[in-house]
Amino acid sequence: MSTLSARHLSVRFGDRVVVNDLSFDVGRGERLGIVGESSSGKTLSALALLDLLPSGARVSGSASLGDVPLPLGDDAAMSRIRGSGIGMVFQEPLTALNPLMPIWKQIAIPLAL
Repeated sequence: MSTLSARHLSVRFGDRVVVNDLSFDVGRGERLGIVGESSSGKTLSALALLDLLPSGARVSGSASLGDVPLPLGDDAAMSRIRGSGIGMVFQEPLTALNPLMPIWKQIAIPLAL
């Protein structure tokens, strides 16, 4: 059984397709690396799985966390899953971690939510 699965995930802005037909499975204890050039859609793929795409972006395809389909496009339902079941450490180091706060406090915040 896969912990995280994506099937035919695509992201577009108007007529421009920026992620095209991404499918993968990641099992418990496995790691997945997505490699590509700058602006090739790596971050948008992750944002699509979290339903955090910028306005104007449209996602198609499906994703699941374990046996539970991710409710992409339903912000209220996704907000109950984000943090407790799925999360992301953003690539901007100054916005991902606060250098003035101890790391244990930063990790505790989403756990408390």
